[in-house]
This record gives sequence, C-alpha cells and structure tokens, in this order.
Amino acid sequence: MRKKKTGKNNDYEYCPKCNADLTMQKGYSSRFAYWTCLGCGAMLINPKIESDIVWICDECEASLNIQPGFNEDCGEWECQVCGHVNTISDSELYETEEEYRMELKNPYRGLSNEDVLALSVYREEGLYNGREDMIVVTNRETGEYYFKKLLTSYDKSIYEYLLEHPVRKMPKISGIYESKTCLIVIEECIAGKTLARILESG
Repeated sequence: MRKKKTGKNNDYEYCPKCNADLTMQKGYSSRFAYWTCLGCGAMLINPKIESDIVWICDECEASLNIQPGFNEDCGEWECQVCGHVNTISDSELYETEEEYRMELKNPYRGLSNEDVLALSVYREEGLYNGREDMIVVTNRETGEYYFKKLLTSYDKSIYEYLLEHPVRKMPKISGIYESKTCLIVIEECIAGKTLARILESG
C-alpha cells in the first residue's frame, strides 16, 4: 500500500495498479499487513512490513510478519495467535491472492509422498452428478471403477473402522488419506440403479 497526496491537506491510500481509493473499500484498514484491492484484485503490502513478502498463518490467516521475533530465515514459525506451526519456505510463496486461496482449497495439500503415490493409481474420469466432492475414478492397473470422495466434515475413525471391517452389501472402503483440507476416501463403485431412479420408473 502506498500513500498519494491528492489535495492540500488530504492523504489518500490508493492502489498503485488501478488507482482505486482503498479507504473507500469495505473492510479496509491501514493497520492491515496486506490488502487485496477490491478493484483489480492486486495484493498490496503495507509499507510498515519491511519485507516484500507477507507471510500468513495457514490456520487462522493472521499476518506472521508483525509478530515479535519473526524472521524469514526461521524455517518454521509458531503463530502467536493460534499456535499453528507454519512452514516458512520459498515453496510456500504465491504470486497472487487468488493463487493462494486456490491452494488453501487444494484437497491434496499436506499429503505425504506415500499417499500421493497411492492416489496416483486412480485416474479421474469425471464428477459424479456434477458434485465436486465426489469423483468417479478408475484403477489404472485393474480398470475397476471407484468413487473418490472429498469430505470436509467427517469422523475419520468411522472410515478407519469400515476399512478394517467391511459391511456386507455396503460399498467397500479401499483407502483413506487425510490432507490439510479434507479426508479423501476411495470407495467401491457399485453398478445399478438408485432407489430414486427405481421410484421414478414406477
């Protein structure tokens, strides 16, 4: 964020990319470490931040730069607001706010290399009934169909139990993988008609 003098005694904060008056944008405060311009979407850094990078807590989104003792060479930093331990690495940098928001929603974020390798066996065929949380996949080795479910609200212990103790006439769980954003469940795909389809046909 920069300040531009537009009048004799008036200073206005404005976006250097689209020249929008930031003080007129809803929610804006000059105390923020950064601000995403509502006019053009540019991510603007407060000049009080000595770095040209804004480090944000992955858990609570508090600015880490302004926390006492923080430095960019620490490798890891425990957020003083929520206690989450953040990785401070060049691999965690994003050019735009949109890119950062997309990564926060990435269902595979935080998976181990072993889990990523295990999931690579399944090729995505498409969404089930247009649902982004339910994907039809095939096993590259066997050609069998499965559902890949992306669950954001779940009790992991239930799926762990079903994985170890399959229930007759229920879809079998083939694998569960927990990322930072969701639980990924690979579930047997049973061919046939749904009860709704049968009722519709009389």
